[in-house]
Parts: sequence; C-alpha cells; structure tokens
Amino acid sequence: MHVRSPLLSSRHSLLLGSSSRSDFALHALDAYQRGDHIRALALIDRCCRAFVPDAEHYRLRAAINEALGAVDAAERDLASALKLTPDDLALRAHWLRVLIDKESERDFAALAAGIFRDDRADIHAAVVARAFAAGETPHTGRHWLDGETIVLHCLWRGEKTIALTLRYGDGRKDSRADNQEHLIDVSGQAAENYKGAFDYSMRTSLPWPDGADRCAFFWPSGEAVAPPILRPVVEGKRGDARETTAAIAAEATPRPPRRAKREAPVTVLIPAYRNLPATRDCIEAVLREPGHGKRYDVIVVDDASPEPELSAYLRDLSAAGKIRLLAHARNMGFIGAVETGLAETTTSDVILLNADTVVPTGWLKRLRAAAYAADNIGTVTPLSNNGDLTSYPVPFGEAPMPEPDYLALIDATAARVNAGGIVDLPSGIGFCFYIRRTCLRALGFFGSDFLTHGYFEDVDFCLRAEEKGFRNVCATDVVVGHLGSASYLDAKRGLVLRNQAETLRRFPDLRRHTTWFMETDPLATARHRITEGLWPDVVRAHTAVVSTCVDTAAGEELLRNLQELQGLEEPLEEAWIHIAPEEHGAVTTLAVKVMGMVGRLPIALPLPASESGRLEALLRTAGVKRIIVLAGEAPSPDVLAIAERLKAEVDAVLVEAPQTAGDLDTALTAWSDLLARAGPIVPGCAALRDALAAHGREPVHAPLMTLERAPPASRPAAGRPDDPLAIVPLDDGPAAFALVRALALKLNQAGRDTPLLVVGETLDDAALMRLGNVFVLGKVDPQEWSAIVATYRSAGVVVPSRRLLLADSRISILAGLPAPIAAFSQGLFAELATGPYDLALPPDAGDEAAAAAIGTWLAHL
Repeated sequence: MHVRSPLLSSRHSLLLGSSSRSDFALHALDAYQRGDHIRALALIDRCCRAFVPDAEHYRLRAAINEALGAVDAAERDLASALKLTPDDLALRAHWLRVLIDKESERDFAALAAGIFRDDRADIHAAVVARAFAAGETPHTGRHWLDGETIVLHCLWRGEKTIALTLRYGDGRKDSRADNQEHLIDVSGQAAENYKGAFDYSMRTSLPWPDGADRCAFFWPSGEAVAPPILRPVVEGKRGDARETTAAIAAEATPRPPRRAKREAPVTVLIPAYRNLPATRDCIEAVLREPGHGKRYDVIVVDDASPEPELSAYLRDLSAAGKIRLLAHARNMGFIGAVETGLAETTTSDVILLNADTVVPTGWLKRLRAAAYAADNIGTVTPLSNNGDLTSYPVPFGEAPMPEPDYLALIDATAARVNAGGIVDLPSGIGFCFYIRRTCLRALGFFGSDFLTHGYFEDVDFCLRAEEKGFRNVCATDVVVGHLGSASYLDAKRGLVLRNQAETLRRFPDLRRHTTWFMETDPLATARHRITEGLWPDVVRAHTAVVSTCVDTAAGEELLRNLQELQGLEEPLEEAWIHIAPEEHGAVTTLAVKVMGMVGRLPIALPLPASESGRLEALLRTAGVKRIIVLAGEAPSPDVLAIAERLKAEVDAVLVEAPQTAGDLDTALTAWSDLLARAGPIVPGCAALRDALAAHGREPVHAPLMTLERAPPASRPAAGRPDDPLAIVPLDDGPAAFALVRALALKLNQAGRDTPLLVVGETLDDAALMRLGNVFVLGKVDPQEWSAIVATYRSAGVVVPSRRLLLADSRISILAGLPAPIAAFSQGLFAELATGPYDLALPPDAGDEAAAAAIGTWLAHL
C-alpha cells in the first residue's frame, strides 16, 4: 500500500519559494509518477494558476485529476490545453476519451468530423459509435494526406461492396472539362470496433493523381465522403495556376496599387447551404438596396444544400431575375462556393457575404466609399454584433443579433457619428468582406493551398494582401447584423482547429499584431461614439445604481441578484443603469452600463470620472428618478448633487465599510452625507442593522444578506497530521499576508506538521512559501473552494480577512463549506463562525494573538 507523502516536505519547501514555472511542473510530474497525487495536484495547480500555463501543464493536471476521480475537472483542463494547441491530435484523443467515459451530452458527429487522421483508431471508433448509434446515417468517412499518398477510411451500412467515385482536377473551377472521374470498387470488413453503428469498414491508400489540384471522394448517392483534399504543397511554393502576376512578384518591396480610373462595379457573393429563414433575411436585405442590376448584382451559390426548401427558394429568386444562381451538384464547402462565384466575376469588386447576415440600408455605398478612401486599401470589413475584431458593442466578443429596427437605428447612428471613418485591422473578417478588384487581381485567387473548407481563408487572404502592400480596414460607419454559424455549422470545431494552427505557422506575427490591436483597441472611440449617439433614442431607465465597492467583482455579483434583494421596497425594472469606478493605471473612469438588454444588445459607455456633467446628461436623458448607492466608499459629492438636481430618490444599500473604517461607528460617520440624503437604508447584515438602529437612523430595512451556516454535524474525523489547513483569502492585501505569515511561524515554532494551503493569491506568494510550511495555489474562483477543500482533505478553513464586509456573496459560499471555519467576528463574518467546531476570532486581536488562537483551535480539531 502506497503511503502518501506530506503536501510540503522539507526536501522541497525552500526550493518552492523561488521556483519557476518549469520547476513546479517537473516536481508535479515526479510526484505523479510516484503516485503522490495530492502533492502532484498542488504543484501543477500552482503552475497553472500563478503562471501562464502551457498546454502540457493543463494536460498533466488533467491526468492527475483523472487519477483522483475528478473527471469534470480533467475535461476542463484538456479543453484548455486544446485551445493552446488545437492541432495536437493525441491531446484531442485524450479529451475525446474523457468525454466518452463521462457520457457527455456533446455533438459527437461534429467531433468525429474533426478526427481527420488515424493516429488513434480506437478513439475514432469510440466517437463514431457514440455519434451514429441511432442508425440514422448510412455512411461516414474521412481522408488525409500521408506525404503524397491519400489515406481513405470509410464506414457504411448495407452491402459489403460499394462503388466510390474519385474526382480530381482543378478544384477551384468545378466546371472545367479536364476534371477526371474514376469509379473505385471497395469491399469492407466487418466494423466490429464501431459497436453496431456501421456494418462495414474500409481503409485504403491511393497515390496522389498526377496534375491534380484537389481530390474528392463520393458515395454512390453522390454525397461527398469528406471535404475536398488539397494537393501536397512544397513549403513556400505554389503551382503555376496560382502564381501572382510576374510584375508584382518581381517587385523587391511591396507597393500600393495605382488608383483605378473609375470605381469598379460590385458583385455581392453569397454562399448558401443551410438555414432558409436566415438566408431569406440576408438576400431580401441585400435586394432592398437601391441600384440592383446597375450599381451591383447578386450571385448566390447553392452549395448542394440539404434543405430542399432553401434550394427551391433560390431557384424562384433566380427565375424572377433577382439573383444569379450557381448550384453545386455536391457540397464543396464555403471556400469552394466562394471560388465558384469568383470564377464568374472578372472586372467587379466583390463583397463576400455570409448567408446569416442582415445588411442595413445604404450599407453598400458606405462600404464602397471606405474601399476607395485610399489607393492602397484592399479589403473592408464593417462593424457587427458578431464580428470578432470588429464587434460592437462587445469588443472582440459576440452579442445577439439585434432586432431589425434596432439594427437599423445602430447603423444610422454609426453613419452619422462615424461618417467616413476607417481603422486599420490586422486582418479582415469574412462575414461581410469587401474586396477591391485590384487586390483580387494582384493576389490571383482567394482560397489557400494550405487551408480547407472555409475557416481562416479571410485571414490568409488579408495577410497575403498586406504582403503586396494593401491595407485591411474597418468601415466604422457601417454596422451589419450577423447571426453566426447559421450555414456551415456542423463541422466548424474541427475545421477551425485544423486551419488556425496552419495560419499561425505561416504568419507567426499574426498573434502579436492581433494582441496589440486588442490591447490598444483602436476601434474604441468609434464604438463609444455610436453608444453615446444611441443613448437618447434607446435608453429609458427609472433607476441608476452607483457602486462604490472596493471589490468590483463582489459588487457585480450582488448586482446580478439586486432585483431579489429583500430590503428594497420597489423592485428594479428590466432596464437600469449601473455606474462604477474603474482604475486604468493612474486614470479613473466611470463605467456606465445599462443592465438589461436594449434591442437584445448590451449598452456600455466609459466616462472620465471628472466629467460629472456628461453623466448627469445621460441620467437625465434616460429619465432616472431613483439612485441606489451600493456603498462601499462614501459616494462623491457630485453623485449626491446630481441626485438633488434630478430630484431623484436615493436608496443607500450598505455592503462594505470604507477601507479606513475599522468598526461600524466609524463607517456610519463616513456615510453621514449619504445617510442624510437617503430615503430607504438597507443594511448589508444584521450587525449593521443594529448599529443603525442604535444611532436612530430610519427607515432601516431588513438586512441584505443573512447566512445559513451548515457546519459539520459532528466533530471532524481525525485526519493525518499532514492534512493541510486551508487559508481562503478574500483579497491579496497586506493584512491577510501578515496573518498567514504569523500563523506559519507559530506552527513552525510549535513543531506542527500541518501545512498551510492558501487557496488564492497573496501579497507575496514566494515569501510565504519560503517559510517551508506554506503552499500558495494562485488565483482560484470562489466556486472552486468547496471542491479544493474536499480534494486536499483540509482539516479546517481560515478566512484571514480583516475587512469589515457587510454583504458579500463569497461569504455565503464559505458558509456552505463542510469544514470547521475560523474567521474574525465582525460584520457578516459574525454569522459565519457560529458552528460548534468553528472559531470566532476577536476583531481587535493582533496577528500574534490570532495565530495563537488558530493554533490552539487546530490542535483540538
């Protein structure tokens, strides 16, 4: 039987205080290999939480969590590792195996599509068996390149022998007469590994056909076995058919193209595959634009849609002369559809438009103006609710598709406040992608030899355009609605993983440029102008909440539950305004947010803290008649003055004492102006309610929070001497650090073997760890506290906070821990340490006295 070693041993304790990330990882691996899983988890936990982890660190933590039976934690770690190394097939196989074992409710058919090589046949078999167990799919397949050899793997039901069709040639132009087609008779073997999902399995290897650009295999029904496979490419070289013009290729340095004598006509190119409602909305919005058939035309490519209704709709539009329809006999993927459309355009500029977008009135004229704002502009992307780098209103994120009238209002506002505005981008985004003909002509083609099926080709194109001297810009006066993933949905995960890594390999500076763009956020000014321009038309809110909490995250958590607060007589309406200070270095801004969607989109606007006049104007325009101060620190005099001028009712919700207040009497003195102006006063906890009543403050309502402590029903079972004492700091300030240090020294002096496991961050992690009996995990989400206390079998929990907290949702999480707790008995903490095995520390106890009391308490647990 293996005997578990201490979490911290004298052999490693001093080393860990100054260890690097790799040191922690190596010690974790050593402990894991010795079967010391608790120590291994602590070491790799520290590595993943306190440093910037690599995929291998997440992977090791996943293996340790698996060994400890924490399957959900293991799956999360493997998913994190995959984000860092999406092309690691062995890692992907490990993740899939965990999903299968835990019987996850995932789309296994989409996952199976992402396994495109045969490194782990057992994993592929298990995923396919889960994906197709219902027996509704007659066949599935995959292929990949091994050097210049095609490896084909097919699974099917029915007859043992079937005839597959191999088509190859110039895959960019499906209609070329020199494309070749051959029938291949294949005979399968019993698919025993696939647990009844399919009858037969076949794997074979074929040489790459001479002169072929792409190859594709098709079932007898005409369906593609898998997306087309590209020819093998020699690094740094392309085939003659895809060379750029000799004049441009011969230039020693890129230079912008000359201005065209006149602007080219425009073709709107829409690949369509699934989702008739979204496709109909997209096309009808485009056709509402004036000038159809004169200033622009529309080409729609039906990429062998599996929805008959969609294909019929497109045929009707074509018969009516509203669109030009090109139809694939088989699915070619997004990029195949784009190339089919581009082959029909030779002189026009092109707008690639996803079928799940909705364009506003006047969009084309403004995009075109942005494209011709300078000679060297090659591509233009508008703003969008779901536009990645060009997203509005959530920077670099996603927001729901706006309601139609609201989308029109946003776009009209952008056209007014950002007229003619352009901002350079690291790369354009393909949901709505204007390409000038000069740029297309210079690059020669849109798709990439290196990528497949429709993800990252827009990025690849933009980076190649940049190499030729073209700019990729955002038109900040156009806003296009984008639903996201409405057409080529099923295989997205696998395709993104496949193409992302290849793009970064070929353009290693992309990550650095994109990171710089996101950190500096050049689009922020344009976004803020739109929001401030929209405000008078869309924001109507009776209530504003001014938060002055020191801990913004804790205040935000309370805000999420504010409508249910028992102390408020009048509940909040659906939309209300939240105002909170934010520190940006030496600059303080006020983050003004509308809580509750406006037209399905969030509204947020940062204001300089000194510009109280702008804040007052926003609140007055919104119709604010009630201001709730969620205190913390005493609000600024400007806030109370604004409330006075607006004739707004003021509620005081007191959730934490000012930082300088050591007791409730001092806190009440600091809040005197607020309390004098406030109508309803809501205390955070019972102790504050009693203090307010004692000072004659009325009206005082029921406390905001009360704790329901669930301490152990009996004395905790005797553990091992080396079971850790958990320390849960609510902040990383000097007071918590000093108490943890005093406790560590006290236990060392007493010769106690109990290590201290800090479940969070401190002021100086390394200094504490050098003491020899302290281990600091690093940043921990409060929702993880219970699992960590249980996993490490902590003897008890110490909360070293000396802050006078009156309402904090994190304390309610502490109250639910099934372990004895030691905490200072003040504010809401007075309701925490109330169990028979808990320790209530006097609020005025010094560090030495508190450490001595905790040591005595620990000895009796």
